[in-house]
Amino acid sequence: MAATKALDKVREELTCAVCEDLYNVPKTLPCLHTFCATCLNEYGQARARHRKEYNQKLVECPTCRGSTENENGVDGVMTNF
Repeated sequence: MAATKALDKVREELTCAVCEDLYNVPKTLPCLHTFCATCLNEYGQARARHRKEYNQKLVECPTCRGSTENENGVDGVMTNF
């Protein structure tokens, strides 16, 4: 029983809040939230459509809405190993 709870906690820590799947190329933002690289790219494109402008260097956090500029966009954000 305790092992099941521990595994559930580990799975929760390794799950992307956007796609709700295990991380695929996890990227940690300066706000310390982590998401899949693909999820961050798709989120940025969706936000850009809403604003009618797209800044490829701007990376926004889906959780806290914090933003950071990175010369290489999501690809330049630190990968979470």
